[in-house]
Amino acid sequence: MAMSSKKVLPFRLFKNTEKAVFITRPNRFTIICEFKGKKITAYLPNPGRLWELLLPEAQVYLEKTNRDNRKIPYTVVAVQKKTGLWFFILIRQMMWFLFSLKKVWFPGLKAPG
Repeated sequence: MAMSSKKVLPFRLFKNTEKAVFITRPNRFTIICEFKGKKITAYLPNPGRLWELLLPEAQVYLEKTNRDNRKIPYTVVAVQKKTGLWFFILIRQMMWFLFSLKKVWFPGLKAPG
């Protein structure tokens, strides 16, 4: 089934994203990365091991928060690997999957009940 060339998403998965380079992971929920020539701390929402993804000098994508009172202003949303992007915020992946399932692959699908 061919997908239309029109824009199919009514939303963006991530906003205000910037590229950075992974340096180290001091604990389960933060990483240190190089961003615009400076070392910064970014929040990592996935506390799993991730040792196969977060390798030194891996390219990561950061999303800047729009909340001024947050202690760590950036969240790691993805890492670039040879096989493609690996996302860390799973709820947004599920939003994309459900939207595609309903609108693109099964446009006539109705919810039960």
